[in-house]
Order: sequence, then C-alpha cells, then structure tokens
Amino acid sequence: MKKITTLFGLLFCASIVLTSCGGPEADAEKLVDCVCDAAESKDEDALAKCMEMAEEHETKYKDNEDDTKAYEKAMIKAMADCDAAMDELDLF
Repeated sequence: MKKITTLFGLLFCASIVLTSCGGPEADAEKLVDCVCDAAESKDEDALAKCMEMAEEHETKYKDNEDDTKAYEKAMIKAMADCDAAMDELDLF
C-alpha cells in the first residue's frame, strides 16, 4: 500500500510540474512582463532581449494554429494589465 501511495504521489507531483512549465499563455505573459519592465526602465538592451524572446515564441508556435491563437489572446489580456508599456514604447 505504501508503494502505491508513493507512486500516486510521484505522479501527482510530475503532473503539477509538467502543467506549470507553461505553454502559449505562460510564454505570452513572460513576453509582456519583459516588455513592461523594459518600457518602465527605458532600457533598450532589455527591449532587444524581449524582441529576441518574441521571435523565439513566433518560431515555437508558428506551426500550431491553436497555440498561436492562445498565445495572441493571452498576450492581449496581459498587455491590458500593462498600460505603462504601451505609453513608454513610443519613447524608444
């Protein structure tokens, strides 16, 4: 019985780790956080890193239409929380 409980515990932990690793929504939030931080600090080097991240994400999701739509939807939602980025980007 102890082995079965341990096995189920390991499976539960593995499922949590695998689902928390991300996906299109998590990647979109990371990108928006990067852009927001770069815009707020007016750091052009950080913004360049964000653009590299955006290119990586574009390559990662270009072959899967559902992931692309989920990525874009999550990015729009996350950008709504970051008004400063939209205002500050014009300063670069």
